[in-house]
Amino acid sequence: MIPLPVCETAAAIYYHEPVIILRAIAKVEGGWRGARVQDANGTADHGLMQINSVWRPVLHREGWRMHSVQWHDCASTFVGAWILRQELNQAHNFWLGVAWYQSRNPVYGVPFAHKVYRAAQEITDGSKR
Repeated sequence: MIPLPVCETAAAIYYHEPVIILRAIAKVEGGWRGARVQDANGTADHGLMQINSVWRPVLHREGWRMHSVQWHDCASTFVGAWILRQELNQAHNFWLGVAWYQSRNPVYGVPFAHKVYRAAQEITDGSKR
């Protein structure tokens, strides 16, 4: 099994994203290996990066399976990084892209981006100790 920091770094390099943001998203999402969290709207969030099942058809076309996303932290990290890259490309603004990782609805996306920002600060501050 590949250590998670190696996966995070590889995904960040591959998708041209700050590794600290991937780690912060994972922290805010609060997922874990094997997680399947049912949402109120009938969808479910899977794995470490809490990838929503609405992505299933797109991920399937890209060669990913929700089972892998749910049970393999490295797969979840790469899929999360891929989703973030899609949102960043469409948003043309870094923090808006981070918000869109969660939701295009600003009621949900904007607070998520603020949480990711704070989590990134906490992770960075913790690494200085």
